[in-house]
Amino acid sequence: MRTFIRKNKTVAIVIGALVLLVGSYVAFGSGSGNGAETVSAKRQDLVKTVKISGKVVAAEDASLGFEIGGTVSGVYKKVGDSVRAGDVIAALDSAGTNANLLKAKADLASAEAELARLEGSAQFEAKTATSKSSAIQAVDDAYSNADDAIRNKTDQFFKNPDTVNPEIINAFTDNTGLNLKESINAKRVVVRETLLAWKASRPDTQTARTYLSTISSFLNLVAQAVNIFETNSSLSQTTIDKYKSDVTVARQNVNLALSNLISAEDNLSQSLSDVPVQRARVESARASVQSIQADLSRTVLVSPISGVVSRQDAKVGQAVSPNASLVSVISRDYRIDAYVPEVLIAGVSIGNFATSTLDAYGPTTFFPAQVSHIDPAETVRDGVSNYKIELSLSSADERVKSGMTANVSIETFRKAGALVIPLRSISSKNGTNSVFVKGTDEPVERSIGTGMSDSEGNIEVLSGLEEGEEILLNPVVAQ
Repeated sequence: MRTFIRKNKTVAIVIGALVLLVGSYVAFGSGSGNGAETVSAKRQDLVKTVKISGKVVAAEDASLGFEIGGTVSGVYKKVGDSVRAGDVIAALDSAGTNANLLKAKADLASAEAELARLEGSAQFEAKTATSKSSAIQAVDDAYSNADDAIRNKTDQFFKNPDTVNPEIINAFTDNTGLNLKESINAKRVVVRETLLAWKASRPDTQTARTYLSTISSFLNLVAQAVNIFETNSSLSQTTIDKYKSDVTVARQNVNLALSNLISAEDNLSQSLSDVPVQRARVESARASVQSIQADLSRTVLVSPISGVVSRQDAKVGQAVSPNASLVSVISRDYRIDAYVPEVLIAGVSIGNFATSTLDAYGPTTFFPAQVSHIDPAETVRDGVSNYKIELSLSSADERVKSGMTANVSIETFRKAGALVIPLRSISSKNGTNSVFVKGTDEPVERSIGTGMSDSEGNIEVLSGLEEGEEILLNPVVAQ
């Protein structure tokens, strides 16, 4: 070997020089002319993301308790059992409520049968017709009594009684009855108009009662006058006594007619109301049935969602209070709840796609998600405003479980095919951005126009650089 080296000293020197050159290349990078590392401008998607952590929760959950108190009579689902919406999970003793429901249904059936009888039988029609006929007769009889009371009983001591200027006879010896006399004369005109209207058209019972009240009021005034009549040359005591008797009879007849009219009106009202009243009884009985059925529905605990039972505290024989939480149900689909700091929320919107990982499965197992909800109001955490967001997982996965910690990367911006370079390759002087482009001998500084930056330390080049051109990665160090 020594002989070889001595004889080939020149070859050894050349080999040593090559080794030094290769070492220098490896140590300082390629293409800079001064050993600085370079990078090429390339086209790729420019993506901005927001990275946060969150928790996996069930998309739906329900905490259930009985609306009424009672004793648990059955437990039909345990923790881990699957349930569908509407499945009964537990129940209270309902023997008393069922008995009340049977009675209420029987009462309803009885009321409905009575209503059918009233509506479909001739008895109701006949009773109604009789009541209507009796009411009409009572109105006619009242008119007869009123007409007799005026024309036959009181007009006998009036001058021109059935005219617009009637005048009761002057049987007063002093001024005591003068005002009474004027009132009676005026009232007689009203009575005349009342009788004419009554005769012209048969009124209903209510109007007839009004007419009778007018006549009764007139007779009361007349009775006061007759009681203070005094005898004179043309008026004997016998005649006065007859007047008093006739007025008394007239008043009695009118009062009796009024009583008969009220009775006929009540009978008619009652007969006409038989069916409506019975209908009301049916509705009342039906409402009672519905109320008890509602009470019965409160004796069972029904799942409002499909999913799995996550908690079951009900036990047979246990006495429970109203609205005490006993059972929890969660859905089998999950979402991620997370909080975004105020400084990052501007880029997050509903519909943003996201990539998530779960601590349980490591950083290389991905679960696609999408932002589905953003709270409009802030949540203050550690003195900083945050906004709660919800992300729906793109597909069901049995590996996902409630309570797992999730690491979420939300894509807030993407520009396809952007020309990008590392942000640290840019030098800024006096508001101008530039890069050092690899040259034949030394790097050449070149001004560039830049756009948006991404979340990976890259920035978009808008002008001054072409795809594939090499630039110094760290121009500050290179200088």
